[in-house]
Parts: sequence; C-alpha cells; structure tokens
Amino acid sequence: MVSKTKMKLMKTNGTTCMICGEFQGVHIEHHHIKPRSFGGANDYANGALLCSRCHTIVHKYEYGSCQYELLTKLIKTNKKMERT
Repeated sequence: MVSKTKMKLMKTNGTTCMICGEFQGVHIEHHHIKPRSFGGANDYANGALLCSRCHTIVHKYEYGSCQYELLTKLIKTNKKMERT
C-alpha cells in the first residue's frame, strides 16, 4: 500500500529520483529527509522520492553530516513546491 505522502510526492514530482534524475516508475522509494527517529514528520515537506541506489547512498551517511546535508540540498533543489 502506498502512503498518502508518497502519492502526493509522486503526483507533484513524478517518479524521477530527486538526486540522480533517473526515471523509476513504480519502483521509486519514499525517503524522509529528517529521519523519523530524529522527530521528522511523515509529510510532504519532509518527503523525497529516490531510486534504490540513491536511497542506499543517503543512508550511508549520518543525519546532519556534511555529506547528508549536501544530498538533502540537492533533493530540495529538485523537489517541486507542494500544490495546495
């Protein structure tokens, strides 16, 4: 089952990875920019769509590290504003 947040992200952004730009279709993965374990919300603002390769890479870095922040900045650059 696909979450409401992932559906909203896909409707607004399509199914292209927000890091590498590769089309993923139904295989796109939902990533929480601020991890839920650090109090991150399960909402559009905290969500990203990533291919499995980029999702794995992001999770190799500690939340808040320079590498993690650089990838997060790229995600935010490629993410479309939420539609109201």
